Amino acid sequence: MARNIPSSIDRLPAEIRDQIAGLRRDGRTLDEILDHLRQLDAEVSRSALGRHVKSLAEIGESMRRAETMARFVVDRFGEDTDERVGRANMRLLQGALLEIITEERVDEETGAPITLSAGEAKSISLALQRLVSAQRVDADRQLKLRDAFRKEASQKLDGAARAGQIDPEAVERAKAILGFG
Repeated sequence: MARNIPSSIDRLPAEIRDQIAGLRRDGRTLDEILDHLRQLDAEVSRSALGRHVKSLAEIGESMRRAETMARFVVDRFGEDTDERVGRANMRLLQGALLEIITEERVDEETGAPITLSAGEAKSISLALQRLVSAQRVDADRQLKLRDAFRKEASQKLDGAARAGQIDPEAVERAKAILGFG
């Protein structure tokens, strides 16, 4: 979710924000980063920097979780995409969207709650609509595959009965039990 009011850090040039992130990745403390910013004539409060560094850590953690989930999906299902991977991806997206919608966020500067903008709400709505559509397509595909399997199995049973390999009454009982009737 985008902030309604940019923080003092957000108002800094991109190069300086990149330096902040790089210094933090290198393990620098808030005071060391503040000293560096002062050398660049960038006036930032320690609290604003602390909130910014915390948000960087949260973003990093979110990215690590996403990478871990992606690795799990590949390890569990392999590199080849099939319906299980598609379903797993739909569940991951559903969870991410739910997290975005329910997460309580506050503005770094004012502490006021951040609400979704109309554009963000529309984007989430479209994502949910597409997710539901993908789930419907997946369900339809599963039904078609099941119907095709039933038809093929029924034809093979009938063929085996005609060839004398299986008793025709046994074929009819099997088809009734399996719901092919």
